[in-house]
Amino acid sequence: MNRSSIESLIPIQELDSKVNRLRSAISNLDEVSGLKDVKTQFNSLRLAYKTLKDEFGQLQARHAALEEQSKSLLVKVRNMKAQESSGAISHRDIAMTETEISKLDAQRSSLEDEELEILADMENKEAKLAELEVSLGDLSSKAKELSAKNDLEVNSMSAEMDELLKSRSELIQSVDPKLLAMYDTIQPRVGAMPVARIENSTCQGCKVRMSASEIESIKKLLSSEFSSPATCEQCGRILLV
Repeated sequence: MNRSSIESLIPIQELDSKVNRLRSAISNLDEVSGLKDVKTQFNSLRLAYKTLKDEFGQLQARHAALEEQSKSLLVKVRNMKAQESSGAISHRDIAMTETEISKLDAQRSSLEDEELEILADMENKEAKLAELEVSLGDLSSKAKELSAKNDLEVNSMSAEMDELLKSRSELIQSVDPKLLAMYDTIQPRVGAMPVARIENSTCQGCKVRMSASEIESIKKLLSSEFSSPATCEQCGRILLV
């Protein structure tokens, strides 16, 4: 193992960086393209639509119940008036009957007022439901459009990534197996730069400064054959200088 062994990792590292960028781009594509935001809006509106639809259904049920009550009261009033007209009610009970009819008419009037309020509320909710349906349709179309566009981009980036990984497979054939194993162990921990150069007395991986004696020791190691490469005490990256 020598300096050139470590330098053979640099092209692999560059490929890995590109692959990682592509993976990140694919992972964040929905957010970057706006699709995630559109889906969030759609789900929010769909929930609002469902809630409004449920409220509309409750109003319909209440309106139907009020209509039945009103019809029942109307039947009672008509029957009582028919009894009055037929003479089935004595003159002594007519006043009581008229009082009862007035009460029933007042109840019907109250029910009709509530029906009118409910009808107005239903009309308002129906209009809002129609608006939400239009908005949901627009968002659905936009989501499909963005999704189709993203699929094309994902396919393109995946194809590019496959080519990069193919090139990587070819490059690693000429790398020292022990060094490659070390590289692959470091990579998941530090990301796409397991090999770091020392520039201006600083590890470019973690930015820790090194003393002149440390740098000279690394240079000396790299100028000869070695069994294990120099690594940064701070981040553990393989070092080049």
